[in-house]
Amino acid sequence: MTIRSIWLRQIHKWVGLAVGLQFVLWAISGAAMALLDMETVAGGPHPEAVETQAFGNPAAWPKIVDQLGARPIQGLRLRTLFARPVIEVQSGSSTMMFDAKSGEQVVIDATIARTIAQAHNPKARIVATTLL
Repeated sequence: MTIRSIWLRQIHKWVGLAVGLQFVLWAISGAAMALLDMETVAGGPHPEAVETQAFGNPAAWPKIVDQLGARPIQGLRLRTLFARPVIEVQSGSSTMMFDAKSGEQVVIDATIARTIAQAHNPKARIVATTLL
């Protein structure tokens, strides 16, 4: 045997040990994830989970599409606005909100904007509201 083949065998042995330990850790962690409750593995319940049945009026969607006209839809988001389910539609540079049950457009006026701002930061003093 040459010195070179002895070094190769030593390197092969230690690399094999490291790779083998990695496989053992993968097997143990995979078994733990399979045996534990899904919410425990995921870190708890999802805070943004939305019950889709609360948004459940399929007849509202055609009304929303009619109001959008030819504008392309780039994004949708289901939200609640003061316990009212709404669908937020992003189209180009504008974002529109529609009532998820009736399909009517929700217009955010100065009063609603003040209420939303006050709900997010109760200590803030609102000086003015300006349409952007």
